[in-house]
Amino acid sequence: MQFAGETDNALMEYTSRGNKEAYEALFLRHWQNLFNIAYRKTGNNQDALDIVQELFIYIWEKRESIHITGNVAAYLTVSLRNRIVNWYRITSTRTKQKEALLERLQNMPESTQQQQAATDYTATLEQWQSAIDMLPDRMKEIYVLRHHHQLSIAEISSALSLRPQSIRNQLSEASDRVRSALEKHLWVAILISITV
Repeated sequence: MQFAGETDNALMEYTSRGNKEAYEALFLRHWQNLFNIAYRKTGNNQDALDIVQELFIYIWEKRESIHITGNVAAYLTVSLRNRIVNWYRITSTRTKQKEALLERLQNMPESTQQQQAATDYTATLEQWQSAIDMLPDRMKEIYVLRHHHQLSIAEISSALSLRPQSIRNQLSEASDRVRSALEKHLWVAILISITV
């Protein structure tokens, strides 16, 4: 690999200039250790992977404004820990919202619960499809292949002739955009997660 012998700081410098190979080298050098930390803290493979991917997507998107003069590994670890704290905060808030909604549902007559659940389920599916339709074409194609057709990253990469990391980046961005669009209807999404 072209950048195998470079220091972390050199990789960050190349990355800040838009060099994707240096960025990938930085990712490959650190992702496993960061994933291990995230997994120990979250106890969930997918959440840990999402947190690490979001960190590296942030680094790429903000590459021109991030200037690290000290230890890059330490910077990545601290940034990861901040994201984990944020993950706990969001998870805790959603848990409280679910509990409040569950209590409300338990106090509803059963026929009202079923009617409300059906209405909310339909509304959420419509919102989800609307959020997907607003994605850029290539991002939408990748998201649909992954979530509607259940293709693996490797299968999508092969089908579209794109690098696996590019697929991961697109999926992460698409998930963020869809999640953001659906946050307006969060209580509906919570309802579905309780009733399904």
